[in-house]
Amino acid sequence: MEADLITLSIPKPPTISVAGCQMAPILGDLDASLIEVKRALSWAQAEALDVICLPECFLTGYCRTPEEASVHSIDLDSGLFSRLMSELRQFDPVVILGLMERSGSELFNSAVIVERGRVLGLYRKQHLIESAFSPGRESPVFERNGMKYGVNICSDANFPEAATALAARGAEAIFYPLNNSLPHAVARKWRTRHVEILSARARECSAWVISADVVERSSTTTGYGCTAILDPHGRVVERCPELTTGRIRAVLASERLRETV
Repeated sequence: MEADLITLSIPKPPTISVAGCQMAPILGDLDASLIEVKRALSWAQAEALDVICLPECFLTGYCRTPEEASVHSIDLDSGLFSRLMSELRQFDPVVILGLMERSGSELFNSAVIVERGRVLGLYRKQHLIESAFSPGRESPVFERNGMKYGVNICSDANFPEAATALAARGAEAIFYPLNNSLPHAVARKWRTRHVEILSARARECSAWVISADVVERSSTTTGYGCTAILDPHGRVVERCPELTTGRIRAVLASERLRETV
């Protein structure tokens, strides 16, 4: 008598397809910034990606002083912001879009999480190096395809607690919009340190890390670009070449289901 065969069905872990964009910064020209945002989203849509991350404050441009930031910041309740979001309604991928945000009398260095022109939420940079901004206080987590993710911004990466706060809420991927256009000597000093810091955050949180940075060469600053995707062991799986605009992508698999089966 033959024994009945029992087939076990092991569910596949959730996955999301993501991208980071390495871009030249734009300041004071929202229409030009919007063109580049739409170009990145058009590519992401053609590639059927789930989430795409752009650099820190990319929509408005990035400023450090209160005077400059006040001129270029946007109120999320304004007609201007609504118009900008209406231009993104045709795109399915979620975009993590940085901007300088005005809220009442305060300015924030923020990233809005946008799907088809609708703001799902926002993250405000908590660990500031800029005198222009007030610190954020919330660490929201979002979900796509059953996989949770969160956002930290640039210098937040130097503070492990910013990332572990997201991991404690279930985030398995952390996106880092960056703007590492720095005075030449400072840029050289930090050139290799950026990816080392991101690697440490990935290992500590057992999370995927996705960064998006700017590239720039001016008379006073250099942005080498640290746009990379790192696995939960801190290993770089994709990276844009330095001083070159471009995009990288990867499919991220949840580690948690795999650990329980």
